[in-house]
Amino acid sequence: MDVFPPPDKLLNPFSFYAQMRKVHPVVYDDKNKVWGIFRYEDIQGVLTNYRHFSSDVQKLMKMQQAEMKQQEQNNKRERDESVRRSILTSDPPYHNKLRSVISSAFTLKTIGRLRPRIEEICHDMVDKVIEKGHMDLINDLAYPLPVTVIAELLGIPSDDLDTFKRWADEL
Repeated sequence: MDVFPPPDKLLNPFSFYAQMRKVHPVVYDDKNKVWGIFRYEDIQGVLTNYRHFSSDVQKLMKMQQAEMKQQEQNNKRERDESVRRSILTSDPPYHNKLRSVISSAFTLKTIGRLRPRIEEICHDMVDKVIEKGHMDLINDLAYPLPVTVIAELLGIPSDDLDTFKRWADEL
């Protein structure tokens, strides 16, 4: 809910305010990150309740810094957890569980069945290099080939390949 009048009401916003008083007297505006308070009694309550509502900018900045710090800690915790739970960064027995799940997709038989598709992917990559007129072996073949094959093995749609590559880079 936008607490600011629309452009066509800016010169005369009173009908907008009347509607807000009636329908949404107190509402949080997610887009602008502000509260809209439209009834006189509610506004008076906010302006006189210093315990819960403050005009002190320093207090507001401290609260925002605390929220940002908490968000950073949550993000770090999520990153740490994702790294901790990776096959590359775990020890047995958890590592063994992950390896058994993953290794079943990489048997000689499975890879053998994929050979025609792997060759097709290679041809597509080489065709792109020919069109481009030059080749960077790592960026044009050595890196994208295994990522593409693994993504297909995992059933990741080709539309999501860029996202999958980004995730692989982050690991």
